[in-house]
Amino acid sequence: MSLPSALRGLRLGSVVGSAATIVIVACGGSAQVEKTTVASDAGNGNPSTTSPGVDGSATTDDSGANTADSSVISAIEAGSACAATGNEVVMIGDSYLALSGEITSDLEATATTAGALAPNDDYRTYYADGANMYPYTTFPPPIPTQFQTAVSGNPDIKYVIMDGGGNDILVENNQCITVSPDAGPMSQECQTAVTNALTTAATLLATMQKAGVEKVIYFFYPDLPTTSYPSVNVMMDYAYPLVQKVCDDAPLPCYFIDTRPAFAGHPEYIGPDNIHPTSAGSAVIANLIWGVMKQECIALAP
Repeated sequence: MSLPSALRGLRLGSVVGSAATIVIVACGGSAQVEKTTVASDAGNGNPSTTSPGVDGSATTDDSGANTADSSVISAIEAGSACAATGNEVVMIGDSYLALSGEITSDLEATATTAGALAPNDDYRTYYADGANMYPYTTFPPPIPTQFQTAVSGNPDIKYVIMDGGGNDILVENNQCITVSPDAGPMSQECQTAVTNALTTAATLLATMQKAGVEKVIYFFYPDLPTTSYPSVNVMMDYAYPLVQKVCDDAPLPCYFIDTRPAFAGHPEYIGPDNIHPTSAGSAVIANLIWGVMKQECIALAP
C-alpha cells in the first residue's frame, strides 16, 4: 500500500524520596500487597520501620532494625512471592510505547524505586513505531512478530505488557477516522478492519499462553482530539468493548486497562500531533500499568 509520507509519520508505531520502599507481594489466590518503608528518623538519625497492621493501619518500630515485621514475613510464607527479573518481562506494541519511550522509562524508574526491579536492570522491549496488530506489512514488525522475536531471543517470559491495534485504523484504514461522525454507521470495510485486529490479538494471546507466559497487561488508547481525525472516538467507542472482551476471554490472565477516564479533561496529556501522549500523559499510563502490576501480583520482587 502506498501512503503519503506525512501519513506514514503519523503511525502509532511512529516516590522518589529519601525513603527506601520495599514492596512485598504474597500470591495466594488474590494478590496481597505489604509495604515496608524504611525512612530516616529526623530526631535521632535511626531508621524507623513502618508496616501495615492486620487492619490496614500502620505500626511503627523505632528500634533501628531495617527488617520487615512479622505480618510481612507471614505474608511471604503464606504464598509464593511475585518475583521476576527484568529479563522475564516483555513489552510489545506501537509508538505509544516506542515513540518517546517514556512509558517504559517511567515504569522502570517506579519499579526500581519500589525494589521490584534491580538497579541497572531493564524490561525487554520489542515495540516499534508504526506497528500494526494485523500483519498488513512486514515492516515495521507487526505486534505478533515482536512477540515471536522475543521468544526467539529468550523464551523465559513470565509477563507481557502491551498495546496495539491503533495503526490498523490510523494508517491502514484511515478513512474510518477521517470521515465526519455524521456520515452514518461505519462501513463494512471499517468493521472488518477492527475484526481482523481483534482476531489477530486473540490468536496472539493464545500463542502467549502456549509459550508459557503467565499474565498479560493490555492497555488501550485514550480519547483523542478530533481536529485531525473527526471520527476517531467513534471508532474507539466501537472497538473498546470488543478489545476488552478479547482480553477477558484470553486463555491466560489478561488485565485490560481503559486509559480514557484518566485522560478525560486533560488535553495536556496528548501532544500536538493529536495522537501520542506527552511526557505527562506517558507518566499517567505508566502509573496505570504499575497499579495493575501491584494489584495482580505481576513482576514484583520481594
